[in-house]
Amino acid sequence: GAAIIPASQAKTQIGWFQKYTGEHEESLSHTLYSVGIAERAGDPFTEVLARVGAGHSLLALGRDDDAIEMVGVAHKLAIDVGYDAALPHAVGVLSLALARAGRTDDSLKRLEDWMGMERWKRTGKLELFYIQLAHAEALWRSHRISDGVAAINEGLAVAESIGNPALRIEGLTTKALILETYDQPDPRVTETRAERDELGRTYDLFTWS
Repeated sequence: GAAIIPASQAKTQIGWFQKYTGEHEESLSHTLYSVGIAERAGDPFTEVLARVGAGHSLLALGRDDDAIEMVGVAHKLAIDVGYDAALPHAVGVLSLALARAGRTDDSLKRLEDWMGMERWKRTGKLELFYIQLAHAEALWRSHRISDGVAAINEGLAVAESIGNPALRIEGLTTKALILETYDQPDPRVTETRAERDELGRTYDLFTWS
């Protein structure tokens, strides 16, 4: 299946871009409007995409539990209607929300179950980035710092491979946070933040600092 409601998709896309320009309240307003359109139309495919978009907006505002509820519905819908193309994005964003809410065991289980499936190899680059970002944060928040660094480096490699500065900024922010938790000061923290901030200036994007 595919999303068929242009008005909802347009609002989701606007909200998506506003997340990266730092307009987080506006982003949430657009993505929630998109969810409403999809629900009224009874279109589960559009609703999955809208809810994942709203999950991004909620995470940007630090509303982790609300993001879990929002994307949890999208995840179940994607499974129920066989929307395989959108499922990995829902897995990544839901797992990221769970990790940030302190539910790291649940987050890691979802991620590792997904990565153990054959279709993991066919995950799109954008979706793969968010799975790696969630994996990095779940590992880090489980006190597996070195594993978290390795996971976010894999995510950054994905972002760089598709030339996406917004994803690179998001990944570099997480990398700096992870590196900060080492017992001894790590010089990579300063380098990572400098790279992130330069990308923000170059592309006029929010840097999560």
